[in-house]
Amino acid sequence: MDLKPILTTLALSAFASACTSIPLTSLPRLQDIDPMTMDPANIEVAVRFEDGLALEDEDVTLEFAFKNGITDERLGGTFPLEPMDGALTPFLQRQANKGGTILRYTLSEEQADQIRTTRTEALTWERQAERLHSLSFAAGAKPCLTEDANPFRSLRFSVYLRDDPEKDYFTLLNNQSVEVLKESGELNACGSQAPE
Repeated sequence: MDLKPILTTLALSAFASACTSIPLTSLPRLQDIDPMTMDPANIEVAVRFEDGLALEDEDVTLEFAFKNGITDERLGGTFPLEPMDGALTPFLQRQANKGGTILRYTLSEEQADQIRTTRTEALTWERQAERLHSLSFAAGAKPCLTEDANPFRSLRFSVYLRDDPEKDYFTLLNNQSVEVLKESGELNACGSQAPE
């Protein structure tokens, strides 16, 4: 399969922070991920967050979206991930020892099928070397503040990723600050405590 016409952009980021960085030690694992050949069903995202934070429905997402460089057509989108059960892996257990809560997430089988279909369709796009197509592949989390959170304290979270069940997770984003206020100026409170 000729993938040269596809310009793959890894935009792995946390949506809750405007300025983030990936640890240098994670770059080799990140570079090994090939969104065009991986099995989407194997993608897992884990989030560790401090007391005072929580994750609600659709707060952890995976973006898998193509843009046609010739027609500007877009395929795919942002998929809210589903919680998954199971014991923590050795890597996640070490992170849990730092404190806080760790939750794991993955795509539903239906979502994984959507991504496979989208990927296949994108590979049929007309090819022009001077106008490459692009792929945005991003993992994100948006923790909210619980009722007992101290809004004057910097609350943080970390995001971990793996694309192969035979491998352990690696750190995607480490100790990111959660925005206390939304763009509207309202407190970034979890839904049950959000202002009416």
